[in-house]
Amino acid sequence: MAKPSEISDAEEHHALIRSFIAGSDETANLTTRVAALLVLLYGARIDRIHRLTTADTSTVGERTYLTLAAEPIEIPSPVAGLLARLVADAERDPRALRRDSEGSYLFVSPRRHHEPIHPTTLGRWMARAGVSPRIARNYAMLALTSDLPAAVVATQVGITAQAAGRWAQFAQRDSVEYIVARARTPTREGLL
Repeated sequence: MAKPSEISDAEEHHALIRSFIAGSDETANLTTRVAALLVLLYGARIDRIHRLTTADTSTVGERTYLTLAAEPIEIPSPVAGLLARLVADAERDPRALRRDSEGSYLFVSPRRHHEPIHPTTLGRWMARAGVSPRIARNYAMLALTSDLPAAVVATQVGITAQAAGRWAQFAQRDSVEYIVARARTPTREGLL
């Protein structure tokens, strides 16, 4: 795996998260907001997001969980509220019911009953709302692997341990760039 060539700016990334949480109809519809937040916060892949169902969510007390891969992830309360609204909408929408009746699709196709939205369509919706899924995912993966062990990231977002390990290597912060920049910057004594 090559080092990611494009990564979103940290300030822009966090501003997008805030805007999708606060959201309005002008920002994006609920489906797009939740999908975008899953990419921005958890580096989730669209090809996994589009297949999520109500069976992939659970609530224990006041905690909400979403299973993107092997292990459920606890969703923070502002995002959990949006996810709960999406679950309620899916449960009320007969078009969202899976053909095998094992829950309802959270991201239902606007054209085909009992089918999830196509990942390309979901990606386009996100792009219109200002999120490049690949670039946002790159930043999220670097942020996750800089804060959590690679094995934890692998089981929670559904990537191999080797891929998570490579993301962790990319996320390592070394001081070479700082030292080079510092050497180029005149010191206070050099200015006097």
